[in-house]
Order: sequence, then C-alpha cells, then structure tokens
Amino acid sequence: MFPTKLVRIATVVFLWAFVPANANAAGSIAGQVTLEDGSPAAGAIVEWRSLDATEGLMPSLLHDDRAVCGKDGSFRFEKMRKGPYRVQATARPPKAKSDWYVVVPDVKDGTTNLQIVVKRGSPVRGQVVDMDGKPVRSFSVLARQNYVFGTNGTASSGPEPQTFEDPEGRFVFESLPDGDWEFSVRTEGPRPAKSVKVHLPSKETPTIRLVADLTPRLTPGPVTGRVVDANGQPVKGARVRIGMQTEVGVISISGDDQETTSDEKGAFRFERVQEPFVQLRADKEGTGRSELFLLDRTKPAPGDLTLVLKAGGKLSGTVVDAAGKPVAGCTLVAELEGDPDLVNAPTATSDAQGRFEFQDLLPGSYQVTGMTDKSHPLGELYGDANATVEGGKTAEVALKLRKFS
Repeated sequence: MFPTKLVRIATVVFLWAFVPANANAAGSIAGQVTLEDGSPAAGAIVEWRSLDATEGLMPSLLHDDRAVCGKDGSFRFEKMRKGPYRVQATARPPKAKSDWYVVVPDVKDGTTNLQIVVKRGSPVRGQVVDMDGKPVRSFSVLARQNYVFGTNGTASSGPEPQTFEDPEGRFVFESLPDGDWEFSVRTEGPRPAKSVKVHLPSKETPTIRLVADLTPRLTPGPVTGRVVDANGQPVKGARVRIGMQTEVGVISISGDDQETTSDEKGAFRFERVQEPFVQLRADKEGTGRSELFLLDRTKPAPGDLTLVLKAGGKLSGTVVDAAGKPVAGCTLVAELEGDPDLVNAPTATSDAQGRFEFQDLLPGSYQVTGMTDKSHPLGELYGDANATVEGGKTAEVALKLRKFS
C-alpha cells in the first residue's frame, strides 16, 4: 500500500513533478548475477528502485528500471542519478518450481562491480480455493514485500506474478528474502481478493490459503443520480467525478466518463461503468462539496443516488522557505482526514507572497502538504501542516518548506 503523505501528493500532482531521470546523471550501476553454484544467471531480470524520496515513487516512468542479464549474467544501467538504490534480481535455477528473488538493499550510483548471488531464501507454501472452498486448478499469485524509502515513504516490490497449474490448487514460492510479505491471488472476479501477510524468516514454513473470486465480471452499465443543495433543491452545473476504490485509495476510471456535469434538474449520468466498487463526489464553486458516496454495483441499485452539496469553510495560509521568505509557485494539496479520495483532493498554488487559499472545504481535520519540483528556482522542497476547518469560517495555516532528506 501507499498510504504515506508523500505518496498521496505524488498521486495528485505527479505530472507537474515529472523530470527525466538522466537529469544530473551521476554514473552507472553494473555487475553480474550468479546462481548459488557460481554459474551465471543468464536471462535473470534485474531491476532498481530509487530510495530517494522524490524518485522512488514511479521509477518505471522515470528511467529504464529493468535489464535482462546476458549469457554471462551481466547487466548494466546507464546515466543513473545519485543513489542510493534498491537493486533486485529474479532468476529461476534449474529444476526450480518458481522464480528465486533476491534484494541488495543499498547500492550507490557508480557501482560497476555489483555481484548478486541468487541464493535460497525462505519458502512459502499455499493453496488457492474458490468462494465455495474448492481448489482452483489454474491461477497466478502475486507476492509483494513492503519497504521504506527516504524518510517519509513506503513502497513495495517483488517477483513477477507466478502462474501455477495444480489440481489441488497448491503453490510454492521456493525462495524469498527476509521481510514482511503480502500474498494475493490474481482474479477476474468483481470483488478484490483478500491478501495474506507473512513475515520471513519463520520457524516453520508458512502455509497460507488464498480465496479467488471467479465470478464473471460485471456487465458495463450506467451510473445515474442527482445533485442537490443542503435544502434539497437541484443544483445545475455541479461537477460530478467518479473513481474506483483500490488499495491505495480512489483513483480515476480510465476512459472519457471520469467527470460530468449535472443538468437543470440536478441529474447526472455515467455510461458503461464496469468497475464493481465506485465512489462519487460532486462539487460546485460557491455552493459546496458532497461527501464521498460509495456504490457497490454487485448489489441491487439504490432507488435514489443523491449527492448533497454542503457549504464548507475556507483554508488560507502562507508558504515560506527555511529562511522565512515567501515561496511562490508551490503546489499544495488539502487532504481530509479519513477521506480516501486521492485524485480529487483540493489543490492550490501559492502566489508571489506565498499566499494560498482553499474554498468550499468540508468541515474536518486537514493535512496540507506543499511541494516544489526540480524545475522550481528553489529546487525540490517539501512541507506539511495540520488545520481544522469549520463550516462558514476561514482557518489559517503556515507551511515551512525544507529540502527532501
């Protein structure tokens, strides 16, 4: 999962933070992957994940983060930014039933003789069954290891999903490194599969049970409703957004119908929604915002899907640097405590005096996070502060930005 404040703001404002990874390139990372017997691991997959707080979020978008080893087990990454990096290798030794996975946790840029030995770690066994408890013959299992990067972030990594064929639904990961692992079965059903957590090493080989939902996917269909104000009157011109619930919160549904506008009767409609669990929110400047509405499409549709706009409060503040000088052009995100709506969290930008303002915020406790990217004259800065918003009132907050650690 990615519940940290740094991952949240990156989810909201990643596009403005994007910078090619070869900027300020520092060096290469190269080496060789071998098996326990010393033979080269030809075809092994080597990947890196930056442990820097600003690059560790989406490395695959920032750089070529994967290499396939040659016949001699060699690999090489060019034009790496300053580290450190987490380097991981996946290989399948002869006669192995699953991929073996190994991690080198702290690699500096400029390392050109990195020796990675794919050696036996801890095994994990399990069984996959359907909703009725019957074994599933063909399936894929995903294993993810959680780790910390920088001082504020968490992420996960692991081998590629492993595909198994077994009449009893049994599987085994023969070799995983020490740490906290989370296992889930890949399913086509409408309900998200529940994961199982395991800590390695263990005194005995962990044996887990994963339940696969094999129910056919839902037929795409419309989602309709209406928007009203606090007095129950229809609201014309309200913006309505739809997103699907995931492990990291609410993210936008791909396609053209992520957003629509209510008509003169307050009615709105999204066509051909396929996701089983969707959440909706409406807002209109000067009128207010609605609470997040959860819709479970696996159950009969509610008689009246109504989004009620509530008049909120304002949140104003100032952004300064370590010297106390105003910071212009800082992007800020206001996150309501307990609200998983990451994509639609309100955003603002500080002006020349470092001032910013959020309007129509629902009452509650907020964390305000500010960030400048690499293109900013002051470079990459980060800061946060907490504030409580009350309806019809204006709350004040001050942010002091600091360098990423």
